[in-house]
Amino acid sequence: GLGEGFASILNEDNNRAFNIALSIEKDEDAHQTLELRSFCRQFLPSNLPDKYYEFVKGNIIREELYSFFPEEALVAKNEAWKTTLGLEDENLIDQKIIHSLEGNKKWILIGGPPCQAYSIVGRARKKRKEGLDENDLRIYLYREYYRILAFHSPPFFVMENVKGLLSSRLNDQLIFKQILYDLGNPSEAYQILRGKKGIKTNCPGYKIYSLIKKPNGFDLDNNPNFNPKDFIIKAEEYGIPQTRHRIILLGIRKDLNGIEPEILSSQDPIELVKVISGLPRLRAGLSKIKDNKLNWKNTFNDLLKNGYLKNCDEPTK
Repeated sequence: GLGEGFASILNEDNNRAFNIALSIEKDEDAHQTLELRSFCRQFLPSNLPDKYYEFVKGNIIREELYSFFPEEALVAKNEAWKTTLGLEDENLIDQKIIHSLEGNKKWILIGGPPCQAYSIVGRARKKRKEGLDENDLRIYLYREYYRILAFHSPPFFVMENVKGLLSSRLNDQLIFKQILYDLGNPSEAYQILRGKKGIKTNCPGYKIYSLIKKPNGFDLDNNPNFNPKDFIIKAEEYGIPQTRHRIILLGIRKDLNGIEPEILSSQDPIELVKVISGLPRLRAGLSKIKDNKLNWKNTFNDLLKNGYLKNCDEPTK
């Protein structure tokens, strides 16, 4: 989602303001999505090849699609990397990042630790109202994030997560406070984590901002002060037709003096019907029998006769 958002921004010349240099994902399905989206971004949005739509329709498989466009497919496969942070060799990760950046110093690290570990719903299912399972390795993956900050020192970073992160506790301590400190001081955090004082990085640290609130003030080191809830963005209040509440942190490297972000302007809610009204009407698919018009009509009529559907007209087509 973050990648799509950044890639969709156009500059004054109507070109992409951001290019995705490298994405890292361990889940096979998510990785395939990242790879396919990278493939698509190499074409103009209004000029995707016909073979792409043949793939979407299921008439050809992914590798057949890629075989028609080998150069674009190679770029996509190099950009979307399937591996597991925390298990993959750190030197290989660093080499991949350096190679992908091609010497560019103006870049942004975007992403976030797996949200399932902090999700309020997920904790409720496991009957853990606030405390996290210390054996769940996902809660520690933000350390891989600040390790990259410490060693590669991007000018900016954006981290996103569920709002349940604010109430998550590990060993009776709020983990969000620790995450904020570690992200603001990634070199120190990494050295403490590894116990290797000899490790030297050039990262000066980060000031962490909210995208919707101005700082309440600044501490003695000129770091902005915020209340934890200041980082929660309610998407429906900012032009998104969906009730989705997320924590988003913006980090600005401390040596970039004089840079302070503008905050987002709230908007009136957008009705979902305004977004989907132009889409073609779709019917539900059938999974247990062959999905064709006759079987779908018979299934629909059975549902009507048995009282499962109300206020519905019988299908005519």
